[in-house]
Amino acid sequence: MGFIKSEVMDVGVDSTWKQNKGPLTSKGIQVAFSGIESQTQTIQSSISNEYNTKVGIHTNKDIQTASIVETMLEVRSQLSAESRRQQKEGQADFLERVKDTILREIQRTNEGKALKDYDVNWNEDVHTVTCHTIFDIPPLLKEQKVEFHITHINWNSTGEWLAVAFGNRNEIGWCMSSGYIAIYSHDKLLQLIDIQESYVTSLAFHPTKSNLLVAGTYDGTLKLFKLDENDYRLMSTTPIQFSHRDPVVDVTWLRHRQDKSVLVASLSIDGKIHLWSAKNQLQQPVQSYHFTNAREVPLSTSSFAFIDIHSGSTLKNTTIPTTDSYFLLACETGDLCKTVFKGINLLNTSKLRPSKSPPTLTSLNKPRRNPIEFQYASGIGYMELVRCSPFHRHCFLSLQDDLCRLYHVLESRDKITLQPSPQSRLLSAAFSPFRPCVIACGAENGKLYLYDLLESSVHPSLEIEVGAPVCQISFHPSSNNTLVTADDSGSIKLWRLNNKFSSLVLNEHALLSNLI
Repeated sequence: MGFIKSEVMDVGVDSTWKQNKGPLTSKGIQVAFSGIESQTQTIQSSISNEYNTKVGIHTNKDIQTASIVETMLEVRSQLSAESRRQQKEGQADFLERVKDTILREIQRTNEGKALKDYDVNWNEDVHTVTCHTIFDIPPLLKEQKVEFHITHINWNSTGEWLAVAFGNRNEIGWCMSSGYIAIYSHDKLLQLIDIQESYVTSLAFHPTKSNLLVAGTYDGTLKLFKLDENDYRLMSTTPIQFSHRDPVVDVTWLRHRQDKSVLVASLSIDGKIHLWSAKNQLQQPVQSYHFTNAREVPLSTSSFAFIDIHSGSTLKNTTIPTTDSYFLLACETGDLCKTVFKGINLLNTSKLRPSKSPPTLTSLNKPRRNPIEFQYASGIGYMELVRCSPFHRHCFLSLQDDLCRLYHVLESRDKITLQPSPQSRLLSAAFSPFRPCVIACGAENGKLYLYDLLESSVHPSLEIEVGAPVCQISFHPSSNNTLVTADDSGSIKLWRLNNKFSSLVLNEHALLSNLI
């Protein structure tokens, strides 16, 4: 069987283009492509000639071949620049149109709770806790034959300066030895302030004016300093006849709710609190209180802490505790009490001015008897301190013997009890200002204990060897990974915390509320 040969007839199709109609043969296709190529070259040539006419390029045989490529590149560059300009104008128009919508959505996000506990970590990831700076006792103090201890430390509001008080905690009775206040920067000692015939027991920087420092002393007086980089000025000192009769154990700044003025509250061992104002240069207290228990026996106090109703809210950065806030009193007998100033709303400091003549004792208001309102269940040992949480207005801690107890303000019994070492007394403790569930405790055995309550409320998350009894602890107010410790050897150590203790955990505020 063979193949049958036959002729294939040409097929004609009407073209939709306005061209010559004819059969589509292989030869015709080649001719069509040749025509298209010729037309393309003609278009490119006309574009080139038109551009040359506009930009003023005169061509000839010598430069025609080389200039075509350059011309086309220049045209492309100009077209790209024009395209980018139009694109930017379009983006600007678009952003202008959606600006109101974006701002409205950002406002809704800020008011909502979606990003409430979100914290951006701008620092590099750190996995270990290290000591990066050590300040030894100043040389001037080493030269003296007196033993010095660190009695108190305090950061200013910006975290630029650290004030350290040097004295003798073993002093009993009348004190005639001098103490010192050392002002440190991040890497050096700026200045040393000599406190004549007494030593400082408590320090507190002004909450907004970072160069104002108030110091409570062993002889019961208060001193107000104004600091700068290279010098200091003693602005005022409380007269001895109006000062406390016993050592000042704690000082803090309060805001008077009525006239918005800022007052200094000082607490002495005999259970008295004096309120002072810089408006009259601390010439005499504007109000005094004497606290007693339910049987009207005066309390012997060791520390106080004011409950800030704005703790944990967005207003925390702009407010300080007010004079009508409830506050906690820790006693040497082991009692732990809650109370409030009686009749404080009647106090008006707006018209206070320095007196031209020295005030007399008859002009001093007698201390108001102020009984406590609520007493918490605690032990019978010496109560070292009491501190309130910066994140939860109902949470506070107390230190007693080897126990750190966490309380709810409205409940008498403690909710959580921390005991880092049964054989060692706790000397200091502090809440982290960046993580609600992180607490640092310093012990007499020379160790620093860091607790993360999200991990465990029984065992510390980290135990650090400091080398000497840790008498003071303070977190940096603006750097979330910096913690300072002071020990009985006179050394101040700055620790760099890892991300575990410095980065906020999602919903941590709510988790603390569940624990308390």
